[in-house]
Amino acid sequence: EQQKSSLRIESDTIKAFPRCSESNFSELRANKRFAYFDRTRYVSVLDSIDARAILFLRPRRFGKSLTLSMLEHFHGIQHRAQYDQLFKLCWWLTLWDIGSGCR
Repeated sequence: EQQKSSLRIESDTIKAFPRCSESNFSELRANKRFAYFDRTRYVSVLDSIDARAILFLRPRRFGKSLTLSMLEHFHGIQHRAQYDQLFKLCWWLTLWDIGSGCR
């Protein structure tokens, strides 16, 4: 079975991939010059871990801060108004009917 790519592109032209300086999920998604590797498929995995803290052990510039920012925007009620715009084309919203309000 062939896996779907998790690369999300909203523009005809990609000028750059985000570097460590771009770790704000909403700013990254608003800038059409950047491509984003969708990690929303792991939200349910992280939510299922019964631990007080989760330690991300990855090399420098591996997207740890951006992943945490994505989780903040995913779970944060303060970002509710942006939710559909931020997560459109992401794996997570393919599971839900956007108009039904099931989140």
